[in-house]
Amino acid sequence: MPTREDALALFPEGYVPSEKEIEKKLEQLIIAYNDVENSSYEYSEAIENRKLQYPSVEQQLDLLFKDIDNDTLDKTGDFYTKLKTVKDNNPKPSE
Repeated sequence: MPTREDALALFPEGYVPSEKEIEKKLEQLIIAYNDVENSSYEYSEAIENRKLQYPSVEQQLDLLFKDIDNDTLDKTGDFYTKLKTVKDNNPKPSE
């Protein structure tokens, strides 16, 4: 079962997250840990890793807003590049 320390390890070095951020990350870890819908371990592992590494929904909405405001709502914008990096770093077995 994931612990608070597991959640803290997911934040960038030197960053001091708030208790709310830690709780949210731990909740994501627990959800991923308990997610057994897919029988393929490799597929599940890739998806779980993605879930843990994606920015929060709030952060994604902020990235979208900023990209719209900067006219960069395309493959050069921060929203796309951050999510694409997570996907590229955690490919599904078939990719």
